[in-house]
Amino acid sequence: MGDRGGLTVGSAVEARFGGARDWHKGRITSLRGQTVSIEYDDGDAESDVPRLRVRLPGQKQRQKLPAGLRVDAGFGGGKELFPAEVTRV
Repeated sequence: MGDRGGLTVGSAVEARFGGARDWHKGRITSLRGQTVSIEYDDGDAESDVPRLRVRLPGQKQRQKLPAGLRVDAGFGGGKELFPAEVTRV
């Protein structure tokens, strides 16, 4: 099923609510494949969050991204992020 990066139900995490750029603190309430459900500290909740939008508190993004990695990427200088895949490095 793929690597969950040490995430378990109850893990404290930071996630990008709605796929936005900002990270918000919360806890995992369920895991399913490469998606998780999160209850955020502010009371919001979200399900089917792709694993790539979730990190452990304080975790930093990798500097080198391998080909084939699923990512969210900006395009054309705008603020919106789009699902994408690294095709070459």
